[in-house]
Amino acid sequence: MFSNEYAVEISLSSGKALTLYVDKSLVRGSGDKGALLVSIANTDLERDEITVLLPVESLEGSRWARLPERDLAAA
Repeated sequence: MFSNEYAVEISLSSGKALTLYVDKSLVRGSGDKGALLVSIANTDLERDEITVLLPVESLEGSRWARLPERDLAAA
């Protein structure tokens, strides 16, 4: 990890987590809670989840994530 990056952990709808290193400019807030800028790709309101494209690939090898709708907020 570089000095201009944050380590970010994202909780998925499945209960698993993704980890990624992102440029600090893509994160709002600091400390244990912050907001990561993502692109919304699809919404499934019946399942209360939203598919997003992450700004960088996670350490687990994907840029796609399904997140609980409650965890997203408009920027």
